[in-house]
Amino acid sequence: MSFMTESLLLQAQSLRLDGDIHTSIHLLRTVLSQCNSDIQAAAASSVAATAADGGEDIAADIAMKMKAVCRMRQMAAYQLALLLLQRHGRCCYMNRKDVANCNTQADNGVGDTETQTDEKEADDLLCRLGYRLRLSTRAFGYPSCSCRCTTTSESSSQLPLRVMDDVLPLKLFEALQYAFRPDSMYWKELYSKVNIGNNSCWVEGGSNDGQSTERNQFVSHNIDLPRGNPSQSLQNANSIIEQVAIITKYKLMPHFPELQNAKSVEVWCHQRPTDGSHQLHYDMDEIRLQERRERLLVAAAQTQRKRQKVDVSDRDQGKNDGIFCPMVSCVLTIYVPNNSHACSNCGETSRAAPTIICNQSILNINQTETNCHTNDDEKGWLCYPKPNRLLAFEGSLLHGVVPGIPEHDININLHTSDNDSDESNDGYSNDPNNQQQRVTLMMGFWANGVSIQDMSLGIGPNMPFPMINDSGTSWAKEFEPIQMQEDELEGTSVTNSITTAAAVIEVNPLWTPIHRDSSNFGEYINDNAMTMYFSGRFFLRSVCTREIDDEIIHNM
Repeated sequence: MSFMTESLLLQAQSLRLDGDIHTSIHLLRTVLSQCNSDIQAAAASSVAATAADGGEDIAADIAMKMKAVCRMRQMAAYQLALLLLQRHGRCCYMNRKDVANCNTQADNGVGDTETQTDEKEADDLLCRLGYRLRLSTRAFGYPSCSCRCTTTSESSSQLPLRVMDDVLPLKLFEALQYAFRPDSMYWKELYSKVNIGNNSCWVEGGSNDGQSTERNQFVSHNIDLPRGNPSQSLQNANSIIEQVAIITKYKLMPHFPELQNAKSVEVWCHQRPTDGSHQLHYDMDEIRLQERRERLLVAAAQTQRKRQKVDVSDRDQGKNDGIFCPMVSCVLTIYVPNNSHACSNCGETSRAAPTIICNQSILNINQTETNCHTNDDEKGWLCYPKPNRLLAFEGSLLHGVVPGIPEHDININLHTSDNDSDESNDGYSNDPNNQQQRVTLMMGFWANGVSIQDMSLGIGPNMPFPMINDSGTSWAKEFEPIQMQEDELEGTSVTNSITTAAAVIEVNPLWTPIHRDSSNFGEYINDNAMTMYFSGRFFLRSVCTREIDDEIIHNM
């Protein structure tokens, strides 16, 4: 493998993080060209070595080096395709006539001439990587904020989601920010245990570049929800997390009436860099899902099959089949990175990538192989993070965070991940503009029957939330409940919900077929290199989006 080619790939990745998308694209094209030349030269050398007496060892060495080059080519092709789709999509948004009121800065100097062939080039690369379906460029090239596009044409009542700004009283939100500050005990103590000896089956995530790396162990906590008067419940709450859940449930009930039956809430927190994505996934009862996977493995072994296909009936909701979702899922934004360049109209910023909610449900048993990406009903919605903004949606829907588009002049560390040490942070600041990470609190509201983690098995999903005075979990002390007046819940009106339809950007169509050339389909994976797994599920090898469901159910 050429050392210079590898250096160019690393330089391209660094420039992408710095927001120089155009130069990164140029370097990635150079890397691909050099990889193709190296592979052709290696193939010729291998043939010559094999023909020579005693050339077997030389041929084996050439083959090993060629595998490394092929893997580097896969990585460069994936990253280049993603950048091309981001640049093309952003350009399409900028050229719309309905963005005159936006006060954000220009987006990376994107121009028409440079992007006219971006989408075609990206699809050609994805075809060579063996993909058949991808998210549309409207998702990859998201605009700087909602001002830069036409939002959804649907009324709020028709959407499977709800957006609320300033959902929490200010003093409660500030207490939550302090509990999740960069150097908090939550990150130091709890997440320092997450990746130590990570042999657990509870894993999630993927890298920002989309390449396969070790995945983060999933940990969440479960809190019983009190019955009765919400104001009194706030007074008796055991933690600020419980207080947040009580207020959230109260404010969402007019839009999600089923929440009146919620018995508990599952909570967990993410800390991600500016360009950090989160793979498309479902919120599920992870314990039951794992039990289901084990049953399927046993069944597959008994029938001597390598992989058991999922029957349509397996996707139906039930208490014993392992497919069990919260009634409502929520994303509450605590911090966004470098919020100083937010749009003065809507307060949103492209410094943190939007969440995407899809109308694909894991509980939908009517989808078949013949009714997939061609279904006109398949669409999604983008919602930007904003401090104290709550995004709530039906708990069985596919969702994630699209890959971020880094921009120039971000003078913050973009190379950290969920579980990096606190040494990479500058410490806590009351000013949200100084935060380096996108920090979000997730909540899933459950009815009866959700599985609770056995504490003797170690950390994992849905562990009981510890008591504040528990000596074994010092991080919980920073979540001590705050004093709230009895009328404080009523004082934060339910009507502070913004117009949801104006807060989300519709992505329709959600998926786009990749037009493949039979002569080069899979060219970059049909070689001697091991095919790399790229996380995210933004590109699919099947023409059916139910590939995602099968992958999740089988833990592939």
